[in-house]
Amino acid sequence: MPCILTSRLSRRVFVLFVLPVVMLGTVRGLLLAPPAAARAAAPSVSSLSVTSGLSVGGTKVGVHGTGFVKVRYVEFGSHKVRPLAVSSQRKLVVIAPKHASGAMDVRVVTAAGTSAKVVADRFSYVKAPTIALSSAPTGVLIGRRLVVTGSALAFPARTILRLQLLSDGKYKKVATTRLREPGGTFTLSYLPAKGHKLVVRVVSVASRSAPAAASRRWTVKRAAASSVTSSATPRTFLKGQAITVSGTASKVGGGVRVDLQQLAGSKWVTVKTGTTSSASGAYKFSMAETTGNHEFRVRVAATPATFSATSAKQTVQHAACPAMNKPSSPYAVWFTNAAANDGTPLSSKLTGLICAAAPKSTINVALYLLGTAGTQVGSMLNALRYAEVERGVTVNFLVDDMPDATTAGTIKSVAAWASHVYACDAGCANVRTTGADMHNKIVTISDMSWASGADPVVVLGSANWTDRQLNQYWQSDTLFYDNTKLYRDVVGHFGRLVQCATACRSQTVTVTDSTTALWAPVTFSDGPSGTSEQTWGLSGAPVFDGGQSSGLSYQFFPDVSTAADGTRDNPVVDNLGAVQCAPDGSSKVYVAMYFVTPNVTPIAQAVGALADEGCQINVLFSQGGGSSTSPAVINTFASESGVTPQCVDLMHTKFIVLQNVSVDGVSDQTEIIDGSPNWTPGGFYHNDEVQFTLNTATSGAAQAAQIGSLANSYVAEWNTINAHRLAACDVTK
Repeated sequence: MPCILTSRLSRRVFVLFVLPVVMLGTVRGLLLAPPAAARAAAPSVSSLSVTSGLSVGGTKVGVHGTGFVKVRYVEFGSHKVRPLAVSSQRKLVVIAPKHASGAMDVRVVTAAGTSAKVVADRFSYVKAPTIALSSAPTGVLIGRRLVVTGSALAFPARTILRLQLLSDGKYKKVATTRLREPGGTFTLSYLPAKGHKLVVRVVSVASRSAPAAASRRWTVKRAAASSVTSSATPRTFLKGQAITVSGTASKVGGGVRVDLQQLAGSKWVTVKTGTTSSASGAYKFSMAETTGNHEFRVRVAATPATFSATSAKQTVQHAACPAMNKPSSPYAVWFTNAAANDGTPLSSKLTGLICAAAPKSTINVALYLLGTAGTQVGSMLNALRYAEVERGVTVNFLVDDMPDATTAGTIKSVAAWASHVYACDAGCANVRTTGADMHNKIVTISDMSWASGADPVVVLGSANWTDRQLNQYWQSDTLFYDNTKLYRDVVGHFGRLVQCATACRSQTVTVTDSTTALWAPVTFSDGPSGTSEQTWGLSGAPVFDGGQSSGLSYQFFPDVSTAADGTRDNPVVDNLGAVQCAPDGSSKVYVAMYFVTPNVTPIAQAVGALADEGCQINVLFSQGGGSSTSPAVINTFASESGVTPQCVDLMHTKFIVLQNVSVDGVSDQTEIIDGSPNWTPGGFYHNDEVQFTLNTATSGAAQAAQIGSLANSYVAEWNTINAHRLAACDVTK
């Protein structure tokens, strides 16, 4: 009961409660009771000493875990049994009850709850001790260990297990182990020596506690030997160019690891990792390199049925571009060797020439036929691409995209890297949609690396850039070094054609420059047929002088000029008409012409006039190929000139060489006429062409000696071609 105390001084009243002893004990209990979080937690099971037993029951099982306080019973599936002993909060022992075969969870039930189901509490009942194989490879790698794992269900600890190999109809022991714990797992391994197929099983040795038993038989085939193919593209690369290494790994299927390895010093280092992408074992790696040479290989990982395997070594090299040496003469001529099916003597010179281009220079290439496949054209295109990528050279192409000329695929391929690719349809300067070609074969380089100042190069000739043309046909290309006048005029011609590629067909522009006559459309009547047609060209039949006492002159086509009688000029007739033969018969004329059409009569008559004067005339025409000189034309030429021509298969040259002749009254002269035109109306009046003449009569003394030497090279080539002539021209078709 409460007591009341009163203070006289403060007049305050104090109430004092006196509690009974029983109540004080209750309060103390409330104050000292543990919080809810500290109360007993539900039990958990972390492992079993035995993971299997017989269905008849009786297996002693040690259960390990936590929270084994006030254990009520242990559940084996739906069966409940009291523990045999609880030795601590972390361990108890229980006798497994009788139960049907199968796997179940062993769970501990206490006053605080029931242990959760976990993998560690799984227990398997079997009717009899059983050996169960859990894993073994389907393929055995000879030279590597065969590993077999499994469980010895309901077997006591220290049971002996043996791996047996079937040999000659009998099982032979090849490996032995003992169980570390009752019903535990095992691992047995064996190193096969040979054989395409292995049959194995695991058996137990009988003991007092368990009978002998055997696992099922496992057949293991010998692993297949995988092979890895690989290819690197490109084999030579430019700075920053993507390199692709691809191939297949046989018999491995998809999803198998593949390593791209690079040789670093004496060690192979993995630089990229991937997987096979399909059932065929295909793989692909891509990377970019800048300099140097590199060696790669590809290694595919082993699978259960295949060995690991490594590809052959692939070497990729940073592209090289060996430069040609500076020529000793301002003129040089290069030929192919059709007899050996080899265009290298010409293509290698052009390749070296391109590689000698100065950094930041400009290269223009005009071709009727341009391909991309093949060794010869590939070397030249690779050199051009090297110059553009590695040296900052500007590379411009001008081609004809008629169906029988440069294909759209080639144009697209080259346009992917070249600075510009211009395409004319049926010629650039032709107003009509048919009947002409952009037939030039020109290479110009604005500056070479041979001198400190600008030293340009021009190449004119017959050679198209396809491997068939370069290997199978007799061809020629002539080099002109450091003639700035020629370079300027040829580049001007190239530029006019580029403009005409888009404008001339519509007749919307007139193109002029300071060095040439008007470049404009002209309408005229084409010979006896009276066909009226229009084309672009240079009027007034201008012949350009190469200057520098070079003895060089040149003419651009189509020529749209006409003579006083209304007929067209013929530049070959004009050249031959200015030549006279030596009285002693020592003058020689060599002709190597690819294609001649029925308008040959004026040329034949000019050749016949020289023959009448006593010149020794030697004529080669080409038969075979896409444009063959017909029997009728050969007969016409022979009857009009009095000269019987010889014929050769697939000769694409277009040159005339005159030696020891008089030119405009000057005796003992040499003249070379060469270029891209054939002896056809298209060659002179419709196509885009260039023809040049080298004449000692108009050259300086030093240049005359160089022209004479060049002429000897032409004549030697004529004789080489003539040695492979046909037995006779076909004049019967």
